[in-house]
Amino acid sequence: MGKYDIVFVLLLLNINHTLCYNVDINNTVIFQGGGNDTQFGYTSAFVIDSNSITLIIGSPNDSSSSANTGAIYFCDVNDQNSCRKSYSSPYNLIQDPVTKTYSTTNEGFGTSIIPFSSSTIMVCAPGWKDLQITDRVFVIGRCILVNMTSDTPGIKTSPSVASGDLIQDRYFKYAMLQVGFSAAKITDISFVMGTPGMNEWTGGFLVNKLNRINNFLEIPNTGFPTLSSQPREQNHMLLGYAVASGKFCDGERVCFVAGAPRYDNSGKVYVYEQLGSTFDKQIVALDGLTAPDDMFGSYFGSVVAAADLNGDGWDDILVGAPTYTDASKYRKEDIFSNEGRVLVFYSLGNAQILKINFNRNSAILSGTNTPFSRFGSSISNLGDINADSFDDIAVGAPNEDDDRGVVYIYHGGNGGINKDFTQRITAQTIRDDLRGFGSHISRPMDVNDDSYPDLSVGSVYSGNVVVLKTRPIVDIRVSLEFEEERINLIPRNCPSVTGIESCIRFKVCFTHGGRNVPMTIDVSYNVSVDVKAIRERARLEKPIREPVNLIKAATSCTQHTIVTYETPRIADPFSAVQVKLEYKMIEPTTKPGDIQPIANQSRTNSIVKDIYFQLQCGTDNLCEVDLKLSSDISRAPIAEYIIVNKTDHVLLNTSVRNLEEESFGSKVLITWNDEFVYRRVISPDDQPVTCDIQTERLNSTEPNLICRIIEPLKQGQEAKFSVVLETDMLSLTKPNMHFNLSTDSSSEDINSKNNQEQISSKIWIIAHPEITGSASPAEVTVVMEEDLACQNLSITHRYQVINKGPSFLPPTNITIDLPYYYESGEELVKSVSAKVNYGNENDMFLSCFVVSGFSPGGQGMGTTITSITDETTTTTTTTKQYTTKPITTNTNDKSTTTPRSTLIPSRPPRKRRRKREATMEEVDGSNSVRIHSMTCSDYRCRQLVCMLNKAIQPSESVVVNITVDLVASDLPLEDSDVLRYVSVVNIQQPKHNLFYTWNQQQIAMLSTRIFKEYTLGDSVNIWIPIGCCIAALILLVLIVIILKKCGFFKRKKKAALQKWKRESGYYHRQSSEKSRSSSTKSKK
Repeated sequence: MGKYDIVFVLLLLNINHTLCYNVDINNTVIFQGGGNDTQFGYTSAFVIDSNSITLIIGSPNDSSSSANTGAIYFCDVNDQNSCRKSYSSPYNLIQDPVTKTYSTTNEGFGTSIIPFSSSTIMVCAPGWKDLQITDRVFVIGRCILVNMTSDTPGIKTSPSVASGDLIQDRYFKYAMLQVGFSAAKITDISFVMGTPGMNEWTGGFLVNKLNRINNFLEIPNTGFPTLSSQPREQNHMLLGYAVASGKFCDGERVCFVAGAPRYDNSGKVYVYEQLGSTFDKQIVALDGLTAPDDMFGSYFGSVVAAADLNGDGWDDILVGAPTYTDASKYRKEDIFSNEGRVLVFYSLGNAQILKINFNRNSAILSGTNTPFSRFGSSISNLGDINADSFDDIAVGAPNEDDDRGVVYIYHGGNGGINKDFTQRITAQTIRDDLRGFGSHISRPMDVNDDSYPDLSVGSVYSGNVVVLKTRPIVDIRVSLEFEEERINLIPRNCPSVTGIESCIRFKVCFTHGGRNVPMTIDVSYNVSVDVKAIRERARLEKPIREPVNLIKAATSCTQHTIVTYETPRIADPFSAVQVKLEYKMIEPTTKPGDIQPIANQSRTNSIVKDIYFQLQCGTDNLCEVDLKLSSDISRAPIAEYIIVNKTDHVLLNTSVRNLEEESFGSKVLITWNDEFVYRRVISPDDQPVTCDIQTERLNSTEPNLICRIIEPLKQGQEAKFSVVLETDMLSLTKPNMHFNLSTDSSSEDINSKNNQEQISSKIWIIAHPEITGSASPAEVTVVMEEDLACQNLSITHRYQVINKGPSFLPPTNITIDLPYYYESGEELVKSVSAKVNYGNENDMFLSCFVVSGFSPGGQGMGTTITSITDETTTTTTTTKQYTTKPITTNTNDKSTTTPRSTLIPSRPPRKRRRKREATMEEVDGSNSVRIHSMTCSDYRCRQLVCMLNKAIQPSESVVVNITVDLVASDLPLEDSDVLRYVSVVNIQQPKHNLFYTWNQQQIAMLSTRIFKEYTLGDSVNIWIPIGCCIAALILLVLIVIILKKCGFFKRKKKAALQKWKRESGYYHRQSSEKSRSSSTKSKK
């Protein structure tokens, strides 16, 4: 990319940037007053003489020899340090002896300024006080004519009020006139001064000529009644708060407008005419413009201006309402945000004597509608700043941007004012310390002799005035002309060596002009070809790299060539090739301080032209075709319908036959009602087809896919192709897939009846679950000789549900039926727990619910169910409906337990159990025994419902573990040899609108056998043990007698001991010891 290409791109990025239009913000002159509190810049006006231009700036709160009187400054517009302060004191400076107040204290000198000539201006001080009555201060105001060339006191232009006219009937008649609060020049020698304090602040104005200083006309006879009888809405309406003059009347008639911002608390603007050219007749009100209903408290009429915005020769009225608040935004918050508005009332022209008309349907300007900006605080007619022969205006918003301030520029036009501002000038872009920028905007004047009006803007909060100059506007005209009327499809006019392109040449011409514009300028431009085509059919032969140099009033032309591509142009030869030229003036390099010209932005910076291909379809260059469409659908793998998880893709087999003239740009538009994924298109090599997926569809009627037949279809020719669509992303919400196909062509199709086809296919979710299971333990034993109440039995039934596909199994419920009560209501089961998980996902568990109510005996399962043994599978049918309620789920072990206290009601009174019938069967090959099956046919059952809240994919499984705790004493052991405890699992039909219904329900059961165990036989005669005991006693007696007879019980050892004692003298020693013992006792 060359340097000029880069410049062109950068320039185009800013083509509509509002900060870049023709009020220059880079070469400003900023004047500084005596301080922020002096109100320097409250008003300003330009005065021109033969040598220079002077800017007069009002500073109403400035100080002089007698305190804060106000002052004016004379400044050279080209020198920001040249300001000279001036103040004209009245001839008779009076001080009230009681209040010690001077008549000039806080008089606001410089509030209004009207230039009349290069040396004479009128300056007003509306706060001047009449002290002719002691201890009374009447704010009359004063205006004087000031001679700019001398320091002599000015000539008073405001009236002196007799003491009898100050107060009348206890009302302030002229006591609070505030003459000069506003002022406007009507003609070169006549003026109007606003007096908003007249008649108890009803308001009014004074009109006079420079040559009739002592003779004023006011408005006592303008239709206003006396104060005591005037309408309520006119009380304190402050008429004369703002005044402006303009061409509102025809001929020599003198008309002006005055604002009354307090009229009925909303505001009103009056149009007046001074009857007679000699100012000897009264002033009459011609018209009144009332504020709209939503302008309450907006101060509508506090600012007025006049400008001919539509060029009809009559001035239109602009009215500011700076405290307007959009009630629709802030009504609830009770906030007054003071966004501000400006209303434009267009003159209807044809003004007649004592009559004038304005359009009440005003145009409304709002800036950026920023809260607290006070948009409309100032309005100025700038004249024609963009050289289009229509007046333009500036509007100030001094409180916008945190009180920095903003000025908006609006352009007039044939239809009136453009409601969109063309430039937004912020104080911050000029100097960051400016405050209140836009509080005042002066009337314009050309200060640099370039034939464009310039302006000054007050920044009263910071005490500054900014002079803004206008940039000259360069008016650039451009044209684009083709060498031929159409592009020929036959290769020609091309420098290319391929020989398959077709070309056409065109010429671009530029010229420029304007007031005070440079003699030569540079313009960069770019040409885009076929910008609206989806597929590009043409390009420029060579890129444009260099700008063109223009000489004022001369025409400069350049020739270029467009090259078309063969395949795209044949695919779409009917739509026009659009050529767009965009251009931008390169701003010239100037000296610092020079004002740069700018291109006229009221002209578009681009032109667009269309050129068509030359076709062989008759003299009208229009082909008439008849495309016949046919289509069908096939599925892979082959099936009658789309099967989820099995059908990989579908094929839309399409055929388009042309029955009439040659068809260019033939295409098929395909729309479907689900999320198919386009994979590819299959077409023959000699008739290729390309398809484009439409990713951004605005509505459901727009096609999902557009397939284009590349080659033209001649009469009788047919194009066949197949579109492959994947089914992975189907939403699975629609039972039928619909495909709408239609043909289209760049030519006109004369028969639309055969252009459309609709095909559809059913879609099903087909899943076949397989149930396997096992019981653990498969058998348990009850020892009958032990305490049955202490024997707890725990059995677990494990079911595994495997989805055999081909589709996923949607979320559904699994029900578990368990015998729980005898028919009498006695408990059979102590507690139940359910533990469910998905395959190997140990962290996944299911929430289970218990059915409210019993399954009565004999009504539990309506069919015979084959039990699962050795991991076999069974399927059978039953129909059953339940109402469920949730039970407590143990999330730690992922199981659901239903103990007696929560699952079943309180224990009913124990009743005699009905004797159960048992069947005779062989058990483990032994003799036949009585077996009793515990099922829902003979017992009351409880049912657990486990929700499968996650789909089971093909080949995946879910495992259900049911643990049942029994007490042996609760079992019916007396009626059978073996008990069989049976659980039944049922997979419910999924409630999915695409699910293919099962022919039979998916049910299976498991059982655990309970055996009884005895140590002895079953029947023993009581006399047998008694007889055995008696016989044993008799036998014992006989054995003792025999043993005794045999000497078994004789003690031989004792006889031997006695013999030893005799022989050893044992007995003799015993006798001697006893004798000694007796004699010893007698001696004592």
